[in-house]
Amino acid sequence: MQNYAERRSTGNATDASDLYGTGIRIGLYLQSLGMLFSGVNIVIQHKKGALGVKLLCASNVIAILSSWSAQCRARQMSPAEAWIVLNLVSMLFIPAGVAIYNPHAVVGEALGIFLLGVAIFWIDVAQLWFWATLYRSLPSLGTPGLAWIFVNVRITGWFRDFALVGASTGLLFGLLALGGAFWLCVKAWVEKKEDLDVSDDTHGCLSFLAGPGIFVGVVWIFAVAAAEIMIKSNGLTPQTDLSQPGQSIPFVLGLITLVDGILSICKLMK
Repeated sequence: MQNYAERRSTGNATDASDLYGTGIRIGLYLQSLGMLFSGVNIVIQHKKGALGVKLLCASNVIAILSSWSAQCRARQMSPAEAWIVLNLVSMLFIPAGVAIYNPHAVVGEALGIFLLGVAIFWIDVAQLWFWATLYRSLPSLGTPGLAWIFVNVRITGWFRDFALVGASTGLLFGLLALGGAFWLCVKAWVEKKEDLDVSDDTHGCLSFLAGPGIFVGVVWIFAVAAAEIMIKSNGLTPQTDLSQPGQSIPFVLGLITLVDGILSICKLMK
């Protein structure tokens, strides 16, 4: 690890290994995709059982953002690295959105809903914090400070205003979506139902929750491309040694999650 740190010229060596190393990134890609497959299978078959997806998504987000917040507070990462990590974390909300959308997986899962609420609030506040002050107060650490939105743009330019509006909007819609899911939990508790089918819900709660789910699906594809391009354009060199436990554990976990998701889709197609 010491030799790896010595050969770096840009960015923070710890973050390059622990927050956006190759095993970390691929593991997040595979986990989010695998959980998305599992969530789709649950929704289509009208099954209960999305609590695991909710808890896994929320725990990953909270764990990564805990480290991210500590590093930012200590001013030990560059603006480019901070934005890359936020992009990576955003992919975990794709399967989370599908899990929330499932009306048969809300009853008795208040803990999962609560933790997802914490995760959504945390990442939106983190984005607001980043675009309000961190983008200019964090040290550059040799990086040019580039973001990506189909082309490379400066973090300190017009993209900052655009992203600040997006973060504010995301916070509003995220909390509204969680509020709708929590309302379903309360409704089931009041009506003393073990399983709540809201297909005939006159309040249209389920239809409203579909909007954010579709939106984050597009964000997932964009986030993968943005993270990889930003790492290259900012001259960052993430840890690539998958023999390191910090890289192999999330990679293997992601691979297993993807295989499980693919198998659930294969069962659905039979």
